[in-house]
Amino acid sequence: MEFTAARNSDIDFISRGFSEIKALPTVKGGPAYADPEWIASRLELRIDPLYQLRQFSIAKINSHRVGFIQILDFKLLQEHFRFYKALGLYDVNGEVLNFKNPLSIINSIYVCESFRRRGIGRAMIEQVKNNRERRMGILYSKYNFENIELYLNSGFVKFVPDYNDIKRNEEIFLMLEQIVSND
Repeated sequence: MEFTAARNSDIDFISRGFSEIKALPTVKGGPAYADPEWIASRLELRIDPLYQLRQFSIAKINSHRVGFIQILDFKLLQEHFRFYKALGLYDVNGEVLNFKNPLSIINSIYVCESFRRRGIGRAMIEQVKNNRERRMGILYSKYNFENIELYLNSGFVKFVPDYNDIKRNEEIFLMLEQIVSND
């Protein structure tokens, strides 16, 4: 598998993939949804700090695009979530909003349907973790529970340990990359 930085020629692939990602939920109980045209316009205009081509890596097998991963500075997402939580759109756990350490966050992972369950998502996560400058994290909720096992198996641990006692599927939590000591 080959990983390349996203280019203008990848915008359609990324924007179509976003429409298939099970996004974090809104307070109303459904996922936040952005249609492919909206995502493409954000990437093309280069004015939205949450949607910049430089944040994406493309996974390829035999020169065929099979997935992408997007990495953001966590401070960008904290500002975004604070604003939208105040408007009542997201239910973000307070521990997430108050997290202070430098962190890069995996904002999106996408694998083409015909290539799923082949370890591509995990390989993208490992590639990012091996080439990072800071600790990695990922946001999740009970709403997208089917992804939690992938995150745990990829070396992430739940930042809020009482997650299982949470009743609201819409509440958003943080997982952090487990740092293994060489001691």
